[in-house]
Amino acid sequence: MKHRYKSIDGAVRRIRNLEKMIARYEGYCLRYEAELKAVSMMAADGPAFDNSLVAMGAKEIRDRVLREKCGLQPDGQPHPLAS
Repeated sequence: MKHRYKSIDGAVRRIRNLEKMIARYEGYCLRYEAELKAVSMMAADGPAFDNSLVAMGAKEIRDRVLREKCGLQPDGQPHPLAS
């Protein structure tokens, strides 16, 4: 769909809005990559964490994914609040 703008100001405003959307989506991608890396490190065979805070963050991500996507608790039991 082609957009036609009646003024330069309207076109500039549209471009700024598109740039903001791109920046927001890039932030989503960076967050996803960081969470994927943290969860992948949890699945490693050996010790993968040098920092205990990073390990705790990865466990929180794992627990959230298990609860929201799978309806499970970290031990594999069904989550009581899962629908």
